[in-house]
Amino acid sequence: MKKIASLLSALLLLGACDYLDIVPDDVATLDHAFTDAVSAERYLLNCYAGLPTEGDPRYNPAFLGSDEFWFPRNDTRWSEFSNHYAPANILFSLQSSNNPSLNYYEGRNSAKGLWKTIRKCNIFLNKVPTIDNLSVLNRSRWIAEAKTIKAYCFFYLVRMYGPIPIVDYEVDVDATPEELRFERNTFEECITYITDLIDDAAPSLPLFISKRREELGRFTQPAAYMLKAKTLILAASPQFNDNSYYHDFTGKNGKVLFGPKDDNRWIAARDACKEAIAICVDAGIDGLYEYSNDGTLNAAAAMEHTIRGSITDEQWSKELILGGGTNSSEFLQRTTMARFSRDTYQGAQPTTLSVALSFINKFYTNKGIPTEEDPDWSGKNLYALREPVGGELDYITATNPEFNFDREPRFYAAIGFNRGTWYGNGSVGTTPHTLRAYIGEEANLQGDAVYMSTTGIFAKKMNNMKNETLKAGTSIQNYPFPVMRLADLYLLYAECINEVEGPTDEAKGYINQVRWRAGLDDVDTSWARSTNPNKPNTRDGLRDIIQRERTIELAFEGHRFWDVRRWMKLEAEMNHNISAWNIKGRTAEEYFQEVIKYRPTLQIKDYLWPMRLELLTINPNLKQTKGW
Repeated sequence: MKKIASLLSALLLLGACDYLDIVPDDVATLDHAFTDAVSAERYLLNCYAGLPTEGDPRYNPAFLGSDEFWFPRNDTRWSEFSNHYAPANILFSLQSSNNPSLNYYEGRNSAKGLWKTIRKCNIFLNKVPTIDNLSVLNRSRWIAEAKTIKAYCFFYLVRMYGPIPIVDYEVDVDATPEELRFERNTFEECITYITDLIDDAAPSLPLFISKRREELGRFTQPAAYMLKAKTLILAASPQFNDNSYYHDFTGKNGKVLFGPKDDNRWIAARDACKEAIAICVDAGIDGLYEYSNDGTLNAAAAMEHTIRGSITDEQWSKELILGGGTNSSEFLQRTTMARFSRDTYQGAQPTTLSVALSFINKFYTNKGIPTEEDPDWSGKNLYALREPVGGELDYITATNPEFNFDREPRFYAAIGFNRGTWYGNGSVGTTPHTLRAYIGEEANLQGDAVYMSTTGIFAKKMNNMKNETLKAGTSIQNYPFPVMRLADLYLLYAECINEVEGPTDEAKGYINQVRWRAGLDDVDTSWARSTNPNKPNTRDGLRDIIQRERTIELAFEGHRFWDVRRWMKLEAEMNHNISAWNIKGRTAEEYFQEVIKYRPTLQIKDYLWPMRLELLTINPNLKQTKGW
């Protein structure tokens, strides 16, 4: 009782201490959680449950905070859905230090409290050695998992807030208020802490999951080593490596939080990527996903099955390094599906997430190069209409603008558009649906604007082929959302090689593996047909190619939001007109007209999250993020 009374006093003094949730609120029951192996594993799984929900656009800022998706803030009942789509506030420049959206630091505004998860991991690490009936193998593995969960939470917080406090122990319940007022560690200390945690934990993690039904989604060696690589790449990238904006970002008493530029960081990141790829090979993750075609599908259909299957295969594909839970993709699928029948029950399928027309022009032409570098596209009227002929009918079934013709396979596999083909919804064989989206048609029923795409474009890539819209409801085939996959790792490795060694054959080779899977020629062959044929042979040129390749290959998966920040390209990439097709059109001439929806005005302060102002009053040792 004395300890509980002391704890309550400290909580009252610190406003319930929700700013850094490291003191347990369940002291009386903690001992019961570690009486045996079964209860201890249950506690570990509860630590896993405290990780960010990566595949849900309501909780992951990278979906609606980027220019890929458009949430119809001014077109539908925004007030009704605003709590679900708080991440859009970031794109709309409505982020606030009074009450930050998706506040993962404290666990507010739809975000989980990652400090609470870290606290649970610290408790677990302190308690699990006391369990008598726990095997040596499980004890070692579970400790490693708890450390990796901690490392993931610290990585997530550093990526959002920059330098943060490091709390590596279970804080005593008798801690005084002053002992709980932690300050930011330096950025270098945070990165070293994360990578040291992973180095310590990874060898004790399983190489792969053998009990697939029970344990898929738990950390393995490949996932841990890729997390280390991502952490070191974050540290090496321009956002945090000699960013002049942060030179005067200091902590308490003027402590400098960022050190000088260090080119060796790219070397460490390159080596970490190489190590992660080697571990993946050992675990059987040794190639990119390809759909097994039994000969019944034509080339276009087989390619769409491959590209969509690399994301949506419900069987945990060979490319997947770390996936979310079995239901982690359901909401994302429900809000991005197109409707193919007027009888579909609308309430089960709120198609509220649309794809921006302005974004999909990032995809290559059929030469595997950007539209602005393809000589055949020079001076082309992108809105001129024409009819599909021959092989074009595999992708487009009726009148469309030049914008949608002569594109790479990933464009047609990832994007759903009016009079474009769509495999799925009961048709997974050789005959696709035609998406019909003129006003009043199945995919554009505007009687209730919440249940339609307000840009006329759909994220087809994120939908499993077996999904089906039915009169009684929508049938969803869930898949583990790809938090980490091999194509991402290949492109990260290529990026690191280029920064260290320049445009080598090895760097191009890893890019080419991603391109070949997508039905494209290699980098050198493709750019030889461009207006800039020497581009792949310079460091700056190959860097641009890698960044564009990541934008396309990883579209709609939550990477672009973070990539443009670490590349220091937030304003250049995001502050442009976000546009759509005219979804009120009844004919091709009316419909295929560009309509401007919004133009973001993001600033340099938007690279990082603000700390809530009340939190800074409670803890004066914690400095506000620069710019806020």
